[in-house]
Amino acid sequence: MTMRGGWGARDPKSAPGVAPTVRYAIVHHSVTANDYAPGDVPGILRSIQAFHIDGRGWNDIAYNFAVDKYGTIWEARGGGITNAVIGGHAMGANVET
Repeated sequence: MTMRGGWGARDPKSAPGVAPTVRYAIVHHSVTANDYAPGDVPGILRSIQAFHIDGRGWNDIAYNFAVDKYGTIWEARGGGITNAVIGGHAMGANVET
């Protein structure tokens, strides 16, 4: 697991929402190209985060975790990996995902 500091994440605009439990998992696939090297991943994550914060006006990167094509798991959304942080995909629904 690579934590947010490992990819140079920005701080969220505000503290994330935390649900009482996690009941489901939702998997998303980014629209980024798949022809990257391992060293490119931090920049890709920063660009996704910038799009979500600056382009969409969201609090942070929407995804709680990211998995690159090499199988590395990255902490994406702020709030901690042991908390039931509500992902940006939820937007008022699917709170326990």
